[in-house]
Amino acid sequence: MVTLASFRSPLVATEEATRRSLALLRSTLESTADGLLVVDREGRIVAHNRRFGQMWGIADEVLEAGDDETAIAAVLGQLVDPQAFLARVRELYADPYSDSFDVLYFKDGRVFERFSIPQIEEGEAVGRVWSFRDATDRVRAQAALAASEERYRSLFERHVAGLFRNSVTGKILDCNDAFARILGYGSRWDLIGRDALDLHFDVAERERTIAELRECASLSDRELCMRRRDGSPVWVSATESLHAGVEGGPDFLEGSIVDITARKEAERQIFHLAYHDGLTGLPNRALLLDRLNAALIDAAERDGDVAVLFLDLDQFKRVNDTLGHSAGDRMLQQIASRLLRVAGRDETVARVGGDEFILLVPRFDDPRRAEELAQRILRTVEEPMEINGRRLFVTTSIGISLFPTDGADAEALLTGADVAMYRAKERGRNGYQLCSPDLSAQVFAQMTLESELRLGLEQSEFDLFYQPQIEISTGRTVGFEALMRWRHPTRGLVPPSEFIAAAESSFLIGALGRWALSAGCREASAWPASARLAVNLSPHQLVRGDLLATIQAILAETGLPAHRLDLEITESAAVAEIERTARLLSAIRDLGVRIALDDFGAGHASFSYLQRLPLDVLKIDREFVRGIDEGRQGRAIVTAIIELARGLGLQTIAEGVETPAQLDFLRERGCDLYQGYLASAAMPSLAARRWISGHG
Repeated sequence: MVTLASFRSPLVATEEATRRSLALLRSTLESTADGLLVVDREGRIVAHNRRFGQMWGIADEVLEAGDDETAIAAVLGQLVDPQAFLARVRELYADPYSDSFDVLYFKDGRVFERFSIPQIEEGEAVGRVWSFRDATDRVRAQAALAASEERYRSLFERHVAGLFRNSVTGKILDCNDAFARILGYGSRWDLIGRDALDLHFDVAERERTIAELRECASLSDRELCMRRRDGSPVWVSATESLHAGVEGGPDFLEGSIVDITARKEAERQIFHLAYHDGLTGLPNRALLLDRLNAALIDAAERDGDVAVLFLDLDQFKRVNDTLGHSAGDRMLQQIASRLLRVAGRDETVARVGGDEFILLVPRFDDPRRAEELAQRILRTVEEPMEINGRRLFVTTSIGISLFPTDGADAEALLTGADVAMYRAKERGRNGYQLCSPDLSAQVFAQMTLESELRLGLEQSEFDLFYQPQIEISTGRTVGFEALMRWRHPTRGLVPPSEFIAAAESSFLIGALGRWALSAGCREASAWPASARLAVNLSPHQLVRGDLLATIQAILAETGLPAHRLDLEITESAAVAEIERTARLLSAIRDLGVRIALDDFGAGHASFSYLQRLPLDVLKIDREFVRGIDEGRQGRAIVTAIIELARGLGLQTIAEGVETPAQLDFLRERGCDLYQGYLASAAMPSLAARRWISGHG
């Protein structure tokens, strides 16, 4: 059995000395908050305070009675490692002159700090004082603080954002590895102690930031460009705060940075896609307009000039049709490179359409420079180029408008240059044309007409007139051609020759064409069952993908049988995309609709196209009909057309017949139908109904 007496020292002391030492200790036992235990050299309990019994849970009676066995059992039973406790006690009693400090850990989680001090009397060890202090709360607090510091350090060092602490003078006091990695360094130790200003491209900006922080203490989500270790830029979103120094020390900065370089690059790419042409990389119309408007503001302030050069490649469509769109794309890319070579540093080259480019010259003093630039462009564009192993040539037509002479705003200048470009094409292509006052007036008139057309369509100012188509052999009216009229509020009845071109250029022709087809079919459904309706299709309608569905829908809506409808197309529209047009017209014929080729001979079609197109009717142009009265050549042409149509199994209709002699000639040559003033001018719908009832 282990007892306190087991640790008695072999040394002998006088009883008187021991009593004197114990008397001195008892006076202070109860005055301390620690648990105190006094033993003699033999390990017997000499004295204790109440706090000792309370801390160890040992009754005073046990301690007063000197029940060593019960006391030691109570002590050992509470400890996590009682054997370590006993071993340490043996060491102390083996060396009675030593003192010690230990920490005792209890099974219930308490922690005691144990002090053991020898009592020396006249140079001899007469006993020992054991002091026990409950350090549970303090140890737990220290552990919690250490854990908190560890968590903070872990969070600081492992945070995905770059964290830093700098002095206001720029010295990096601390940072984490993420901060170092964002800036291209291996670890935080590569940066601590360095000058933070070395990480910024603009030192003045950094100084302004410090000044702002002194005003508002913190700044959040600021985007700035910093310098990586290799000198390359890195975009970061920074949050910073300014803190006062501790106990009068210097102020310091704390903050974080997040790498947003990828996001900034994505934003740059999105901006580039929104304002640049995907094929050539040139600015698109949106960016051109932005730069043009800025140039006009600058020119107005300095009383200067601005030039706009509008380029359209000549017959570029042939490249796509013969070599394919990939070859056409490469040609456009080469043209873009050549234009950039010609343009000055402050000038903008933009691609605004399929084969349309614009060169903006924001500043120049001599208007002749625009013409010189146009001449250089013409020479550069017509240089040969290699595409798919072929040596190709292309030319361009250029229109030039000048600010302020030809327009005061961007739209007027662009429209003026566009009109001038078309004038250059009319004059033979591969040239340039300056916008003149006459052209400017035409531009204004064109814009006014297009605006009035749009308003007229919205307010239902359009109407259809009907010109009879007469069977020559019987004189019977077999149908009507629907002709559009515009009931203008101030100009009166306007014929299509005065507004169709404007409708096509403003892309209103599609809406007008659909309205004409619908209104004509609805009117024709009220005619006798033998009367046919002929309606003109515009080139715009032919290239739209919904023409077949539109025709089907209108026939269903109006109830007009398909076999009573003729659709007339011009030569130029028919041969523009011959294969596609032929497929579309075949599908329309499959509905039962007849196809007529209008104004035959006035366009550029060759006779070979007649075999490739699914046609039912050939209309002889009025110019050839007029030639009947002018001599042998005119009559020979008309005769040839009729014979050609008969050989192909096509019905012929002569347009613009105005004299009996013309009609007689057509009758002799076997022409099937005619229309013109000799029979009747085009008439309103009510008059057409009366006409068909008397001539059908």
